[in-house]
Amino acid sequence: MDELVAYARELGAANLVIVGRGLQGNPGRIEIVNLSSGGNAFHRLILKLRGVRLAREYGIRPRPPPEIAIVARVEPPSLELGHELAAALNLPLLEADDLNAVRDVYQSVIFIEPLASGLLAVRFVSPEGAPKGPRLLVEKYAVGGWPCCSKRG
Repeated sequence: MDELVAYARELGAANLVIVGRGLQGNPGRIEIVNLSSGGNAFHRLILKLRGVRLAREYGIRPRPPPEIAIVARVEPPSLELGHELAAALNLPLLEADDLNAVRDVYQSVIFIEPLASGLLAVRFVSPEGAPKGPRLLVEKYAVGGWPCCSKRG
C-alpha cells in the first residue's frame, strides 16, 4: 500500500481509489485515500458494497462533470457517510431531501440516501435525478480501518 500511495503522489493525484472485486466480478469493496494532507497521515474511507449497478447498465457513458457535490438526505446514516465521503473526496457536502435545491449550482451530484433494508444508496445523478454514473449499495463503511457504521447497528 505504501508503494501505491507513493506512486500516486508522484503522479500528483489528490485521491487514490482502489476497487476490490466482489462476487461475479462486480466491485465488492472501494477504498478511497485522500492524499492531499501532504504528510504520512491521510483520510482513508473503505466502503463494503452489497450491490452495484454500473453506468453501462443504465445505458449511459459516465463523464467527469466540471462541478460536483455530495448531497445527503437529512438523516443520521446518510449524513454520517456524506461527511466521510466529502472528506475523502474533497467535495462539498449539502444536506437536502430534494435534489432541486442544487439544480442551478451543480450539473452532477453524488446522492446518499438510506434504504428500508438498512443499506445506504450512493447514486451518481443529475439534479433532476437521472442516472449519470453507478449506483452503489453500501452495507457498511470504515474510516481509517475502524468500523463506523453498519446496517446491523
